[in-house]
Amino acid sequence: MNLSKSMKSAMYALFFVSGFTGLVYEVTWTRMLTTVFGSTTYAITCVLSAFMGGLAIGSFAIGRYMERRRNPILVYALLEVGIGITALLVPNVLGILDNIYPLIYEYAASYLWLLVLTKLVLSLLVLVVPTFLMGGTLPVLCELFVSRPKESGRQIGMLYATNTIGAAIGCFAAGFFLIELLGITKTVQLAAAVNFLLGIVSLTLGAHYRHTRSDIAPTDIDEAGKAL
Repeated sequence: MNLSKSMKSAMYALFFVSGFTGLVYEVTWTRMLTTVFGSTTYAITCVLSAFMGGLAIGSFAIGRYMERRRNPILVYALLEVGIGITALLVPNVLGILDNIYPLIYEYAASYLWLLVLTKLVLSLLVLVVPTFLMGGTLPVLCELFVSRPKESGRQIGMLYATNTIGAAIGCFAAGFFLIELLGITKTVQLAAAVNFLLGIVSLTLGAHYRHTRSDIAPTDIDEAGKAL
């Protein structure tokens, strides 16, 4: 798709904010899950592995899905809304897990490998849906931005860099400010509200883009007819 500079700048800004919320979630979910599993190295490693695994699965699966789709802006908007909805459900799932895990621990505590595997599987079950959706945002925007093969490396690199910078700032903000000021639950709610806003803005931009294209197309056709 051929995007104007203003449209590209707007999508870069949205993806920057998306990266910010993604790492806010990672920090808060790690805090939540370590209250269930404990603050051991194994527990934190399992949570981070589940988070990154969900991202990888989502990136692969949604990337394949986008090969057959022609409306990446709509898909991106739905992903952002889906991230917000599923992120709000994570604390409820953790409440259930908090009641189940002590029962599992009694049987798994004697075997370190089984205990670690249990933590990894439970972390993945809790985080797989929102992280799956997060992982899909990059390939969707790559489909939107990359219109020429020669520019694909630069465009994807810019998208990834923009998202990573936002993620780094989100990690810093959540770890040092947001959780202390708002608490974990309200921090998650704030990040979810931002995801909903990203979805709404994306839909608005998509509608504006389609309207602009429909206005331009007839003009181009008329000019081509006059030239003939």
